[in-house]
Amino acid sequence: MAEAIRAGCPVVLFAEATTGDGNRLLKFRSSHFEAIRQAAKSDNQCPAFIQPVYLRYSRLAGLPVARFERPRIAWYGDMTFMPHFARYLSGGGVTCDVYCGEPIRVRPEMDRKTAARLTATAVRRLAAEAHAPRSRRVSV
Repeated sequence: MAEAIRAGCPVVLFAEATTGDGNRLLKFRSSHFEAIRQAAKSDNQCPAFIQPVYLRYSRLAGLPVARFERPRIAWYGDMTFMPHFARYLSGGGVTCDVYCGEPIRVRPEMDRKTAARLTATAVRRLAAEAHAPRSRRVSV
């Protein structure tokens, strides 16, 4: 992954390292930030950035997704994939809102725990924005 980042290729990583029911953010695993740290430490001239992203599944069959309905969308735990996928498909269309935060530049001296903490903070901020009442949202 570090080589791909140094070459300028985007690398997508889900920092939680697992899936959940969609009702809360899980702990970000700092080990997932080692590759970006290695890329930042190299003699590469391209700066290394983390792009914080928050996904919110906001509508199911055109209606707002209630908290208790989120597991209907999320595949996690010991769920068997095909039965879950069949229920997912029969539930109607799903709207996924994508929130992007400010990129975080990874400096050579930054350790992976700091990178994970900064990213988690940024994603939590995006989640708060995503779930704020519409009157408090700011479009850019």
